[in-house]
Amino acid sequence: DTITVDTVPPTGTISINSGAAYTNSRAVTLNVSCPDAVQMQFCNANGTWSGWQAYAAAANWTLSEGDGDKTVYVRFKDAAGNITTETIEDEIILDTTAPVINSVTLTPRMAAVGDAVHAVVDVDDNIMVSGVMANDTPLVRSDENTWTGDITAIGPVGILQNVTIIARDSADNSSTDSSAAYKSARVVAASTRAAWDGVSNSACGIYLFKFWGKVTELDEDYFTLSDGSSQPVTVHAPGYKAKAGTGDYVTARGILGPDGSVESAAEHVIKY
Repeated sequence: DTITVDTVPPTGTISINSGAAYTNSRAVTLNVSCPDAVQMQFCNANGTWSGWQAYAAAANWTLSEGDGDKTVYVRFKDAAGNITTETIEDEIILDTTAPVINSVTLTPRMAAVGDAVHAVVDVDDNIMVSGVMANDTPLVRSDENTWTGDITAIGPVGILQNVTIIARDSADNSSTDSSAAYKSARVVAASTRAAWDGVSNSACGIYLFKFWGKVTELDEDYFTLSDGSSQPVTVHAPGYKAKAGTGDYVTARGILGPDGSVESAAEHVIKY
């Protein structure tokens, strides 16, 4: 008679969901490999070992409750009854919480059809937001929680346009916000004096206004614009100084406020 003497504990590998970094479900697949194994068992961190089951290359498993880092261990048993003695484990991050869209800012709030509308979205997540879309246009992360980018104003003219924001995190959780909106509008040229006129102010929510005149800088974001009518308008256009400064003649297009101010965008300040 013959017998095989085997005193070496089996060893192998484990990966959760084929090595994925994140999951949004506690139900996962354990991928294992151990050529000598005939049985296997698993355990969550700080948990108890499951019962022995026949060896297979994959097994269904449930992670422990609560979002965060998760570790799963495996032990193998071979035909001689040897059991794994080394630690064999894999980790994954469980994230079941969707990102939170805190705010959406559109500039300008009113745009002519075909104009670029700048979107700024503040969004956070307990793990990591991986992408933000505005009307199917990808936005770019500018800091930890802020995503920015340009979308195109669509028609018909004068109709309120809803902007759909979708934020997705690394675990594929997503949130949608369609509350932000802007209007596409006709563009009307006006003198700076007309900005203070009651008729013009009554049209604030219907038309975009275009003014022309001489720049006087106030700070990085504001300047006054005068066409010689002795009633200049104050223009709010963050980033305008890259294009124009005091003494330059420009056109500025934007939304007219009831106080005679103009809300514009840097790309709508054009130097002549």
